[in-house]
Amino acid sequence: MTQEPVDIVLVQPPFGGEYNFWKSECLGLGYLAAALERNGYTVKILDAFLLDLSIEETVRRIVERRPRLMVGTSMLSYQLYRTGTTVLDRLREEGLQCHFTAGSWFPTFWHDAMIDEGTPLDSIVVGEGEAAICAVADQLSAKSRIEDRPGIRVTERNGVLVLQEWPPTLDLDSLPNPRRDYLPHVFKRYRLATIHTARGCGHNTCTFCSVPAFYHSGPAHRMRSAENVVNELRDVREHGADFVFFSDEDFLGKTGVGRDRALRIFEAAADLGMRYSFNCTVTAVEAESFRRMKDLGLAAVYIGLEAHNDRCLKLFGKGGSARDVDRTVALLRDLDIKLVPGWIMFERDSTFEEIEEAIQFLSRIDAYHINFLRPLYVMKDTALEKRYSGDLYRPPFDSKFYYTDPNVDLLVRVLTTDYLPEVLPFTNLIYPVWHTLLAGYGNAAQQGEYEEINRRMKELGLGFTKELMDRIRAGRLDGTARALAGQVDDWRRLGVQIAKLANGLCVESTDRPSAPGVCGTARVPSRGGESCAE
Repeated sequence: MTQEPVDIVLVQPPFGGEYNFWKSECLGLGYLAAALERNGYTVKILDAFLLDLSIEETVRRIVERRPRLMVGTSMLSYQLYRTGTTVLDRLREEGLQCHFTAGSWFPTFWHDAMIDEGTPLDSIVVGEGEAAICAVADQLSAKSRIEDRPGIRVTERNGVLVLQEWPPTLDLDSLPNPRRDYLPHVFKRYRLATIHTARGCGHNTCTFCSVPAFYHSGPAHRMRSAENVVNELRDVREHGADFVFFSDEDFLGKTGVGRDRALRIFEAAADLGMRYSFNCTVTAVEAESFRRMKDLGLAAVYIGLEAHNDRCLKLFGKGGSARDVDRTVALLRDLDIKLVPGWIMFERDSTFEEIEEAIQFLSRIDAYHINFLRPLYVMKDTALEKRYSGDLYRPPFDSKFYYTDPNVDLLVRVLTTDYLPEVLPFTNLIYPVWHTLLAGYGNAAQQGEYEEINRRMKELGLGFTKELMDRIRAGRLDGTARALAGQVDDWRRLGVQIAKLANGLCVESTDRPSAPGVCGTARVPSRGGESCAE
């Protein structure tokens, strides 16, 4: 069936490998599509990552839409850059000659290297992109020249235009709400909707984080008004979603202004009967406001704890102490608000003693996290990149380091190379289970079974780490292969248990009769891959 051509196709490329995380709408593409539409362009969004498309299927769908002006690709990560580049190469082979542009986090930091590699692009958008991509579209359609458009900085490298908005949009309420083309799909599959209510971070001092560099051209933290957010919440609710993750880098900010705004949002949307989660910092958690938000639907908070020792907290620029971490964990437990902690288990100068203390801390707290065994990832243009500079070695688009303690170096390499890739693919189904329960579905027995699964996941990962540390200390790695094989079997059995629980939740819940039911079919993959059918 021949499809009508469109002016622009916006694409999130396929991932191109195994993953172990939940998926959501690409709101960045949704915002770009809405901005382009407001300027009079017809736009198709193709989220190949969300739809699990192959590269060839992605190419076919783009070619079928015959974009007249432009193909725009969102390249959030190195993996999406690689698959996105392959898609663009194939589109050129298919004879598509329209303008190719790219944006998002990876091109913002690596645009020079991408151009030098010969990526088939005509332009790259650095940082925020609504005004920049509209400027490109207007030039392609001969409405106006980019150079004549105020608020856009343009440079050129090897024939590729590099565009940056300057200054960025300060009034976020002036932006149209993002297109929500895939909301029914993602809510059916992963049980949550996402909303951006701010840009940047009120904390803005984490030394490992690239958010300050991404938003360097504007104020550190810009928030939409409560009224503007509630209007989008109502729209999302009309699409059938009743659980929302406010996916800002920092929902509350550093001052009481953010908490006041959050309360206004929750109170104004109380009639919707929705439940919520959001990102915030340790120091933003406060009893009175969080108790009220809990009453109004707050189910979980994502907090970058990162560590439980003062040396690492200071190194990471967290602005608090281990005592602050303990206070926050205890408060959320008392309020029955679920905690999802960000965690950096290993950094360059980690010691076995610090790792053991972290294992003890994580073992005793009630928190959800599928993988606590994350090493520090050194991001470009961050304070830690500068601090570690003499110890970094740099494969293309990456910065890696050896650990000061050779025993820690060996531990991390075994865990990240041999252990985690083998065991984590069995747990992908936990994400829709987790979101379904957070949304208020499920009975007490199902919640109890989930808690047992969560406890077992933590027990397996932390337990194997401690066992491996003991082997390294003793200088005897013989038997490690058998231990690893046993762990893989344990995780596979846990995957069966997760699938059984997921199937039990894939029916209409009587706990929330006004909300849509959970659907899809669960299966346990033999080795990775998505396991919840459309």
